[in-house]
Amino acid sequence: MDKILLVVEKFEGIIGALLGVMMTLILTEIFKKMGKLKFYKKSLDIGYEIRERDSWGQEVNKNVDNKYGANFFGIELTLEIYNSSDTPKILRDVKLAFYNGKHKKLSVDPEDKSTERYAAASMWRDKFGLINIKPKEIISVSLVYHCNDQDTLNQIKKSNKVYLESRDYKNKIVSVTLTDV
Repeated sequence: MDKILLVVEKFEGIIGALLGVMMTLILTEIFKKMGKLKFYKKSLDIGYEIRERDSWGQEVNKNVDNKYGANFFGIELTLEIYNSSDTPKILRDVKLAFYNGKHKKLSVDPEDKSTERYAAASMWRDKFGLINIKPKEIISVSLVYHCNDQDTLNQIKKSNKVYLESRDYKNKIVSVTLTDV
């Protein structure tokens, strides 16, 4: 026992320096990962419409204030997302979730507005699935969702809140309140 104490006494400066370096490395890594994602809602347009055909067969759209008479729903959203940490952050499985109180009624995949492509008489967009955000960077994301399916529309009409939900790198759900519908 005395021999061990004698060895520790001789090398206490080296042992202390090594412990100090190890603690500095550990704390540096912890502080790098401490930041989080911050969401800023730039624009949000939610609309209900009645879409019908006139006597010539042309589609006529009428905006309505009462959502219960509508046969079409649309939402367009622009978000800025800031990564305040020193490590990259990922959001995947991005969804628009419709809730009635605390009960989820529906979860849908939004489309990425920046991927709009046009052809002769059509337009399409890619689904928005994931995004990787670099450290100390802010990005802008434009999402769109349109619905004319009656079953889905009925679920949306029963909801009173809209959230943007996604999963982070730990598979934890990140939820942002967009609005009360």
